[in-house]
This record gives sequence, C-alpha cells and structure tokens, in this order.
Amino acid sequence: MVRSVPSNAWGFGSQFPFHLVVKTPDEIFKYTPRSDFRMHIRDFPHLLLEVTSQRDEGDRYRMLLQASCLVRLGNSLRASTSKEPIVIMAVYINKFFEASQYLLYQPAVTSTEVSCSTSLRYYYS
Repeated sequence: MVRSVPSNAWGFGSQFPFHLVVKTPDEIFKYTPRSDFRMHIRDFPHLLLEVTSQRDEGDRYRMLLQASCLVRLGNSLRASTSKEPIVIMAVYINKFFEASQYLLYQPAVTSTEVSCSTSLRYYYS
C-alpha cells in the first residue's frame, strides 16, 4: 500500500504556521519562526534544517532556539494521555557541506529545561 504524503508535511524557506510570543523585561512581541526546510508530523514541525547563510553561523543558533521552543510547545500541546515526549531533530549544514545533527528534548516535561544530545557530524566527500 502506497500512502501519499500530505502537501503540508514539509516546508521550504517559509514561515511556520504559527507565531511565538516573546517576552523580555521591556516588551512583549510576536515572532514568526522560519527555516530553510522543515518536516511536519500531524501539522507540527519535528525536523528543522538550516544551510549556512551567515559568516558567524548565527542561523545555527536561531535554529536551535526555535527547536527548543518547539519542544516545549509540543510537550505542552500533546495529549495528556500520551506517554511519549516530543523530540525535535535539527540539522545544520555549514559552508563546507558538513552536517551537524541535534536532538532536542525535555528530560522532564514538567520542567522548562530543554536538553540537546551530542551533535553528530557528517562529512561530504
């Protein structure tokens, strides 16, 4: 049996289908995340991919911050009967075509702490 993949299961260089509310000591503002590529499971992003576009690789850190927010948001929205926490995979490709893989998760979903597994590096040769 061949299943078709829904057209909204991935996104290329577009905004996420929701906004994040950012609160600082001085202000509250709305932020719409975006990534070079993302894959959705049940309309929620589970895989983010960024290709370097800044010399300081600031886009890597933006991707990891967005993935951290997705972990916390996903765990707060998941069904209360679900025993499985949300895990987000983030992949960053640098200017040398080296890919770093990160798995982000909450060790305790009742906490605000988000952990990141040791990044793996893949080299293109």
